[in-house]
Amino acid sequence: MKKLFRLLLVAIVILILTACGSTDETAGRYESDHVDNATSYLEYAIDYLENEEPSPTPEPSLESTLIGTWLWMGSPYYVFEQNGYGTMSGSDIRWTSREGVLSICSTPSICGITCFAPSEWNYTLDENQLILTSRLTANLTFTYTRRN
Repeated sequence: MKKLFRLLLVAIVILILTACGSTDETAGRYESDHVDNATSYLEYAIDYLENEEPSPTPEPSLESTLIGTWLWMGSPYYVFEQNGYGTMSGSDIRWTSREGVLSICSTPSICGITCFAPSEWNYTLDENQLILTSRLTANLTFTYTRRN
């Protein structure tokens, strides 16, 4: 299924590139070599995906140091439970952590065990402070305080 998804993604990108094409501004004509390059790339991608060795997926883990209630401006914001579930601002979440990265699924009732689009944060612990830095948005950092 994973290979099929990748192949489909590559095919969509190739189709978009070939549909948009490019024009030679001086002659105003379509450059067909972009289609040839896209076709070659698609053939390469298919060959790679068919011969690729499956890579083992690491098991998700839960850092015990994150378990508990974390406050934002004095109110509970995150509650990380030992079973990998919890709440974020009162809404159900599923969470995992591995090597300093916290992944949060805000739709566990829809996704189940595998989250389709988790938010991912680099995290550090400084005494009773949890510092989350977005892996998606530059310079987006939040600090939470552990409830005693």
